[in-house]
Amino acid sequence: MEDWLMIIIVVLLFLYILLIVLKSFNKRKKYLQMQSQVKIGEQVLFSNGLVGQIKNLNKEKATIECGNADLEVDRASIQMILKRR
Repeated sequence: MEDWLMIIIVVLLFLYILLIVLKSFNKRKKYLQMQSQVKIGEQVLFSNGLVGQIKNLNKEKATIECGNADLEVDRASIQMILKRR
């Protein structure tokens, strides 16, 4: 009887951990998809709190207009799109 209880506990623990990992994987997938869909002219928020409008994009870098300055930042630091074009 104790063996069955132990097996049930292990299976439930495994399922719980699997659900946590899948949720994290899906969240990461949506985040990467958002970063790949950024377009010129959109207003974005960066990981350091900087907000700016995208002026130029390439594979690794983004040039943004922030106030009177143009800044070049890593594209991977985009956290969210604030205003779509």
